[in-house]
Amino acid sequence: MFSRLHKARELCRSLWLLCVCCLWLGGSATVAHAKDSTALGGSLLEQGEVAITVGGGFPDVLLQFDFANSKRVNLAMRARINYNLGFPFIGLHVFVSAPLRIALYQRAKWSVALQLEPGVWSGAGVYLGTSRPYGLNLGFMMGVSGIASYQVHAKVNLFFGLETQFVFGWEPEAVTLSSGVRSVFGLQVPIEAFFGVEYKLNENFSLFARVAFGPRIYSGNLGGFFSSFDVGGSATGRLWGGVVWRR
Repeated sequence: MFSRLHKARELCRSLWLLCVCCLWLGGSATVAHAKDSTALGGSLLEQGEVAITVGGGFPDVLLQFDFANSKRVNLAMRARINYNLGFPFIGLHVFVSAPLRIALYQRAKWSVALQLEPGVWSGAGVYLGTSRPYGLNLGFMMGVSGIASYQVHAKVNLFFGLETQFVFGWEPEAVTLSSGVRSVFGLQVPIEAFFGVEYKLNENFSLFARVAFGPRIYSGNLGGFFSSFDVGGSATGRLWGGVVWRR
């Protein structure tokens, strides 16, 4: 248990150093903003702009508030209600995070940004195929994304990129197949390629759609629920659609 906690602390320290390096990169980025900014793509909001994004699909319902701190950095607060943490975990999970988009390259047509997303989460549910409930899970996460945008038309922005998340979870009183009640730790790492489009209705409202898919790796005691291995993998996917309001 203590070795797992030590590894978690080392992971947090490494992620913190990554944040510092990325902020330094953002400060030296090439910035000449596109006329049409995006809330989810690589083209950052103009300084002083705010945006509210509401969306839903599989496996999340999303609410996000963005504030453009500067031309190089956009900070957001995001809340997600998730009903499928990944097979075989079906339940209700709440994620609260603070996505930080950092401009790397911003031009009239092409834009590139790096997004860091630290957060916390909690939830509970059942295991598919067994109907066994799992208790309250607590955890933290760190997402890292590379996002590129291309302005096809004055009203249309395409965005795409690669995203990975480190999702650490802890279930204090888990009921396992082999050991009865015990404390369970686990780490999920989905690696997703994503594609999306944002269509501007007018100066204030846009519609968006986003799809993501890729492999997912999990490790720790959670992998021992259904097999003798502590490391496993599966596929992951995500589909969002919704509306963005900005001013």
